[in-house]
Amino acid sequence: MARDRDAAVGDLLAAELEAVAPTSVLVLEERTGQVVRALDGSGAAVHTWERFAVGGRAATAWPPEVRVDLVALRMPKARAALVMMVHAAAARLAPKGRLVLAGANDEGARSAGKTLAGVFGSVTKLGSRRHCQLWEARDPLPDIRGDRASWAERVDADGLSWSSWPGLFAHGRLDAGTALLLDVLPTPAAGARVLDFGCGAGVLGIALRARQPAVDYTGIDVDALAVAAARDNLPGTRIVLSDAFLGHGDGGYDLVVSNPPLHTGVARDVRPLADLLAGLPSRLTRDGEAWLVTQRGVDLAAGLGDGFRQVERVRTARGFRVWRAWKPR
Repeated sequence: MARDRDAAVGDLLAAELEAVAPTSVLVLEERTGQVVRALDGSGAAVHTWERFAVGGRAATAWPPEVRVDLVALRMPKARAALVMMVHAAAARLAPKGRLVLAGANDEGARSAGKTLAGVFGSVTKLGSRRHCQLWEARDPLPDIRGDRASWAERVDADGLSWSSWPGLFAHGRLDAGTALLLDVLPTPAAGARVLDFGCGAGVLGIALRARQPAVDYTGIDVDALAVAAARDNLPGTRIVLSDAFLGHGDGGYDLVVSNPPLHTGVARDVRPLADLLAGLPSRLTRDGEAWLVTQRGVDLAAGLGDGFRQVERVRTARGFRVWRAWKPR
């Protein structure tokens, strides 16, 4: 269970910070709030960073520019994202400061020391508990890359070009599901209002605007780093930071497109898909359509049928299915 995993990781970090009583702390991506609660009343200056706006909480694309004695980092899913976050953490340490990292074994925490050793001169394993690992790193090496811009990577695929960042969906490539959706998706009419749910770095928007420059595109995503990337890739468009449709009540779209997320970290999470299906009908015009792509094993017929009078499975290929739904109920 993702919640149990997050709680176990949070316990490790919280126990360590309670034991060492730092004077200033930056807490990165700790999902349960245990670390911050452990520091209540300690007198420490506590700074936090959340990348994901889950439940409508405040989130930003990059950690704040602070200098602290200790950075507490909850290990991200992707190794490339871990490297990037370790650099960001190192850049925010005061002299003689230290990084404390915790993660679960099934997230790759056993080998996290190797990643830390590429950025720090001193790396120590502090302990393990409940299938989780706790690491400490000191003495950052030269050439730390602490700013977001330095991690941008240009991607060129299938005639499209965009910037991506480590840890974003399908980083460095065109996802096979997105490619399949683009193969069958009709070109919108000029002026059509298009909503891209879970827009990521904005690849669908880039493709749609290449086909129809006059499209009125809006992207939404829960990941603040993805939102920043999409804004870089699609200047002049509306990109909204939103947990599903929370705080984004606009309707009147002619087309909704999505390659919806199905994982949070390493855990399967169908809540974003459920929120998408529930909110779709009210976001579309009377003649609007929804075009979605999912993994082949995900059957949307029943879920879409609850909100639409017409549902079609357009194509199955490359391990994915494309669905079209129209005539909202």
